[in-house]
Amino acid sequence: MTTSYISEHTAEYVLVPEMKSVLEQEFSVVLPIFPWLTREFSKVGKSTHGFSSFRVLALFPRRPKISNSDIYLTINSELSACNQHAKMHGITVVAGCPIARNLRELASCRECVWLRIDSHYDYLKDVSKLGSMRLTNADVLEEVLCSPEQSMDSLEMFIRSARDTLPVRFFGARYKPVYFLVSD
Repeated sequence: MTTSYISEHTAEYVLVPEMKSVLEQEFSVVLPIFPWLTREFSKVGKSTHGFSSFRVLALFPRRPKISNSDIYLTINSELSACNQHAKMHGITVVAGCPIARNLRELASCRECVWLRIDSHYDYLKDVSKLGSMRLTNADVLEEVLCSPEQSMDSLEMFIRSARDTLPVRFFGARYKPVYFLVSD
């Protein structure tokens, strides 16, 4: 039996600074956002963002699940569907999970697992057995560097279309990524 001791949102607090430092190795502007259509994509929001084009990385936080001393994470069909949709729009999608077995380890966690999301994962995956499925920091940078540039309009179009085509619940998608807008 596996047990999770934190939410995805708590994992996000560790993952976002770590991913930001990875992206800053290549990009001078790295901005994590959790966009709202009525804020970042409002007329005022789009007119004041300060740069005309950027690349986008969507990061899905995954919480570590513990069984004995092993750490597991899950990749489910909702994340796979979002990844397939993002590919059509030129947006890089990865999942991240902090390598921490408890809150004390999470407090000083500097090791995170990054991985591509596809439909070939077992629902519950042992982090120590990811092997070549695990992305290095260099792999993440390469994927983002090879992605096409976006604008606020194209990102808004993607988010609107994702909202209309992906599985949702009453309050929208169950899992929402943090988007990193990166530029030179």
